[in-house]
Amino acid sequence: MKRLLFLTLLLAIASSRLSAQTGLNVAPLFTKFSGKGTPDVTSVTLRGSKVEPYQLSLFRSITFHTTGHTAEVERLVQADARTASYHESGTKSGHLYYGIYQYPIRDGRNRYLFYRNNTLSKKAEPTLTLIYMEGTATLETLKRTFSK
Repeated sequence: MKRLLFLTLLLAIASSRLSAQTGLNVAPLFTKFSGKGTPDVTSVTLRGSKVEPYQLSLFRSITFHTTGHTAEVERLVQADARTASYHESGTKSGHLYYGIYQYPIRDGRNRYLFYRNNTLSKKAEPTLTLIYMEGTATLETLKRTFSK
């Protein structure tokens, strides 16, 4: 009986962590590229004490180092922008250059998606970055933290 209870608890914890981006169109990207060792993609997931000082419970990022995924990622981010409770974005040459999106609170946590397309800049390395965060931090706090 203890074993069954333990396994049920483990499954509940695992499914809650896997569902962090549930409801977002970009969610499959985090699953598809997480831990794959794809040479043109860098994936980072941080939880617990590493992100608590920033009032976050989860930080996930994906950086694409080639332009091969740009159209797909931009399409998914724009679809998610329609469900955001707050959004700020900019375009360049007819493409989404950056986006900051806040979504309705889920399980007592704020949820954010940041997007940056450096493939449109001649001065920067051609990368595409997508960041998902959740926690108690406000958008203003995150903007101040990441502008440093």
